[in-house]
Amino acid sequence: MKSTFENLPQQVDHLLARVNRLIDINTRQLTLVEKKSKYLTLDKVLDVFVDYGIPITKSKLYKMTHYMRKNLSFSIVGNRLVFDRAELIQWIENLLQSNNKNESIMKTIKSAQNMSQKRNKYARNK
Repeated sequence: MKSTFENLPQQVDHLLARVNRLIDINTRQLTLVEKKSKYLTLDKVLDVFVDYGIPITKSKLYKMTHYMRKNLSFSIVGNRLVFDRAELIQWIENLLQSNNKNESIMKTIKSAQNMSQKRNKYARNK
């Protein structure tokens, strides 16, 4: 069907319906890949932390990845952080096996926060 000024609203509706259908297909495919994949996106990592009783925010997870790269391994694919499921679970379980799990977790998070504060202070003094 040719686009004319008279049928423009119908054409736009048709295009929006097709775009929404493509978004739905893409979302379903990403969900299937994430379920089957051994790699996790940031949101799925947060879900894993919650499953282990450690609810943290995205901000804290970003800080942990930035300042604890030696301990918490991840990769950057495009502009996304991607974590290996098995390595993440092993890291969390090691963290929880310490004598006082809350203290260990809080030290880990506090360490990431302290490093962030030091970086911000350094940046302000430049």
